[in-house]
Amino acid sequence: MASLQANPKLYKQKVSDAKTFLADLERERNLTRTWFHIDMDMFYAAVEIRDQPELATLPIAVGSMQMVTTANYVAR
Repeated sequence: MASLQANPKLYKQKVSDAKTFLADLERERNLTRTWFHIDMDMFYAAVEIRDQPELATLPIAVGSMQMVTTANYVAR
């Protein structure tokens, strides 16, 4: 960074390059879909295993077709 501060022309060029890069990224962004991720470890899977101990050695996931809430360690 010291070399950029010592050379104002180089600094201006790098700032311009960064702005161009950010403008390109902004043009390509797609905000029509939303993704949401929460890592809840194995809490809900542990509840299911507690209620149905026979599931302990099987890979299980809790959720729906649109979203998996959690999975046990066997499934991971």
